[in-house]
Amino acid sequence: MPFGPYVKHGWVLCSIARGSKGPLTAGWNLRVNGITDAEVAECLDGAGLMHAYSGTCAIDVDDMPKAIEWCAARGVDLPALFAAPDSVQISSGKKGHGKLLYALPVPMRGKQVSIDKQATIDFRCATATDASQQDVLPPSMHPETLKPYGWLLGDPLVADWTALPPLPAALRAAWEGLLTKPAPEPKAASTTPPLGLEAVQAILATADPDADRETWLKLLAAVHHETGGSAAGLDLADAWSARGKKYVGRADVETRWRSFNPNHPNPVTLASFLGETPVDESEFTSVVEAPPAPDTRQSQEQKANAKRELESRLVYVRTVDRYFDKETRDVLASDHAIAHRFSPLMPKVRGSRLDPVKLLKESPLRRSVDAVGFHPGEGAIFTANGDNYANYYRPRIALPLEPTARERDTLDWLFNRIGDTTFQAWLIQFLAHVIQRPGIKIFSAPLIWSEIYGNGKSTFLRVIPSLLVGAEYSEEVPGTLLESNFNDYLARAWHVNLTEFRAVTAAGRRDIAAKLRPWIAEGSVSIHPKGLPAYTIPNRFFLTATSNDADATPLEEGDRRWGVYEMKAPRMTESEGTALYTDFLHTERAAGVLRHFFLNQSLTGFNPAAGPPNTKARTEMIEASTAPDVELLRTAFEECKGPFVRDVCTNEDVQNYVFQHLKYRPGAARVGRLMRGHPFDGRNRVVRAGGGSFRVWIIRNQDTWATTSERQIANYLMNDEINSLPIDPLAM
Repeated sequence: MPFGPYVKHGWVLCSIARGSKGPLTAGWNLRVNGITDAEVAECLDGAGLMHAYSGTCAIDVDDMPKAIEWCAARGVDLPALFAAPDSVQISSGKKGHGKLLYALPVPMRGKQVSIDKQATIDFRCATATDASQQDVLPPSMHPETLKPYGWLLGDPLVADWTALPPLPAALRAAWEGLLTKPAPEPKAASTTPPLGLEAVQAILATADPDADRETWLKLLAAVHHETGGSAAGLDLADAWSARGKKYVGRADVETRWRSFNPNHPNPVTLASFLGETPVDESEFTSVVEAPPAPDTRQSQEQKANAKRELESRLVYVRTVDRYFDKETRDVLASDHAIAHRFSPLMPKVRGSRLDPVKLLKESPLRRSVDAVGFHPGEGAIFTANGDNYANYYRPRIALPLEPTARERDTLDWLFNRIGDTTFQAWLIQFLAHVIQRPGIKIFSAPLIWSEIYGNGKSTFLRVIPSLLVGAEYSEEVPGTLLESNFNDYLARAWHVNLTEFRAVTAAGRRDIAAKLRPWIAEGSVSIHPKGLPAYTIPNRFFLTATSNDADATPLEEGDRRWGVYEMKAPRMTESEGTALYTDFLHTERAAGVLRHFFLNQSLTGFNPAAGPPNTKARTEMIEASTAPDVELLRTAFEECKGPFVRDVCTNEDVQNYVFQHLKYRPGAARVGRLMRGHPFDGRNRVVRAGGGSFRVWIIRNQDTWATTSERQIANYLMNDEINSLPIDPLAM
């Protein structure tokens, strides 16, 4: 998407994930995380304008009639602002909504006005902590309308997004009035102490996380107050919010959490939120700990801090009944492993270190997920298809490095060794999509085969992908591993390369082809760990394969999974190998240069859900993968020999012919399937003769033979003389 011009204009952007209306990564609104590199911006799926760092602001309206009325009461003519010739607007395509953009060199704190439970006006620029707010920029995709955001200009001859009008005085006055509104008189200090975490958790269990935004914010503020703004309180609020369908990610919860004032003179409490009545904690007495004795208060605090650390770092995975470490992104195999990793970090209480396993088991606030998955670009926890996953992926991709002239020449030389320009262009876009659209599944796979060793086929499909995604996430799978029933190596793979790809027998090749079908063409994949139950995760890895054989995998017409190319380039010379590997691919610069190269490739025309190009090598592999008996019979039919010298043949004729040539006799059912199919298109009849019956196939002159008597057909089959045909042979 063309987001580079925004950065070149001086705007600071943030990344918007596909299918989202806002950023999902923690800290996205900090200045240090803003995107100011045009090349990086060009590779984004979606982008947001960070107002506080770009000298801009936005007025977002989601119910135009009510907003007009609210603005009119404050001396603001909203329709005139939208109709102004220099107005610059962002359109989401939703009726009754509108958004105006203005220049605002000195940021103002944002403020959302709730006209009623449905209608709001959002004055958007900066947060209370001077971080930035954002608005999604065109042409990012709207997750609800599934259409791109667009620019609307009052007068296209006057207005332009590069020349935003200044914030109108009347609008500024209304905004400032919201920010300087006198604070209400503080109420008398409550004598009710803050509730404990267990009490807060019990109340949240009955609250609806999908309530309107205002109610959700008030309850979030109440939890902040009751828990003292602690990390444990944040985890509790995030876990409760994550139960709702409106949950957009922890970053959203954290942003609101940080905006609450812990020293507010009149805070929102759970008691006030639930109806201005104190909460009776007697119902929580079974779980609320008694106040610690003075001599144990320090140990209680140490225990609480240790629990918070474990709760924030470890996540329970239900499918495998184990814990996932969010920092190291791995699964701890047992309680013993937890003890070994975390016991040294636990404080000593009364001379003994706390037991991390016991603390976790007793914690009501530990977070759990459904399974462990893999999603490049997401955080430690992500959601897919309604399920929560712990993420094996840790960002390890190299920073882009501008290629030197020599490195660029090396890359050009390498890709020009692929003689088929169509396949070459498709492969470059395939690898570029991996980097530019991480986590979006490609439903096809490149297969390069060659009888020539050392000509570069493995470089394209093993070495380069491994450098792009990181060796940690690139799996090399030989045939022996592919034939195994266990495949837990897929759980943390971004790239899977099949080396020396080909089973020995035709049956083996068919079995492997069936196993690979969901790996390439389905959105989920079943993981089978040894000694543990199988589970299903989203399928986000891409597959490649290299082989020395022309019939590496069975292919049929219409099978759009494999993009096949025969590498005919000669074996590299010693000097060519040195220039490619020693001077480039084996250097520290290689990963960064490759990333820069593929980030700058256009994806125009590439569809990850479409099939690969139909190359000559692919057609030849389809022919090479045909079963031997099918190939034998098709050739006999085309040459009118063997059982097909006549218009009519029997099952036994076909079986005997195959046995004579292949020493293998196909069953009657297989013969039947073959004879009904192309190119035979046989018509079946049962002929009774000599006190018995037999099945015949009419393969030519079908209308005539369909009405011929059974005796004539029997005589025809038993007589080698063509003169005995009941039809004119010249009419054949």
